[in-house]
Amino acid sequence: MEVSDTTYHLEYGQHRIPFRLRYSNRKTLGISVYPDERVVVTAPHGASEAKIWEKLNKRAAWILKQLRYFQDLNYQPTTRSYAAGSTHAYLGRHYRLKLIGTEGPETVKLKGKYFQVFAKDKEDESRTAKLMEHWYRQKARQKFQERFDACLQRLAPYHIREPEWRLQYMPKRWGSFTPSSTILLNPILVEKPLLCIDYVIIHELCHAVHPNHSRDYYAFLEQVLPDWRRRKGVLEGG
Repeated sequence: MEVSDTTYHLEYGQHRIPFRLRYSNRKTLGISVYPDERVVVTAPHGASEAKIWEKLNKRAAWILKQLRYFQDLNYQPTTRSYAAGSTHAYLGRHYRLKLIGTEGPETVKLKGKYFQVFAKDKEDESRTAKLMEHWYRQKARQKFQERFDACLQRLAPYHIREPEWRLQYMPKRWGSFTPSSTILLNPILVEKPLLCIDYVIIHELCHAVHPNHSRDYYAFLEQVLPDWRRRKGVLEGG
């Protein structure tokens, strides 16, 4: 092993876990698993290759457990239809899609039990999809800011430094806490009930205090949001 910031792989059963190896002046070997699923191993200068691998093999199950924790906010994307009559959600409620041809501005309105999509070519599903995505993004930006402020207020007693947040479509995640301490929220989350939106935001805010999914992290989450398991269940229930 070279004394550098290098990527290696740890074999554990059928799993192949990539990790970065770094050296420092610390006295003991440390293993960190981060929300973006990076694994960083920090070893003392002069540590032998054998000792490093011995410690890694002993902690392999723990590392895998931490990586699985970070899948808490994963979801399985589904194929969406934008044909007339298809169903789409907003804040936990479902609405039917009504397509309306127009010569005026193209827009989306939520009225009664329907998403009304006004489009120049109402048969063009790709155009309907773009109009719906734009509508969701606008609503997500507004609603997430409201909930972000409310969640920060809930965590005010813990004096958490307010991180930045932004929208980002992610293929399989509701939210993420980046190494630069920015919270990413998937606009699709706006389809879920407010209790789920708050759960995702608080889940990520807690990483501002505990970057790993450690016991301390879950103890803190439990303290801040005692019913987080129920909220998680609703989020995963579709």
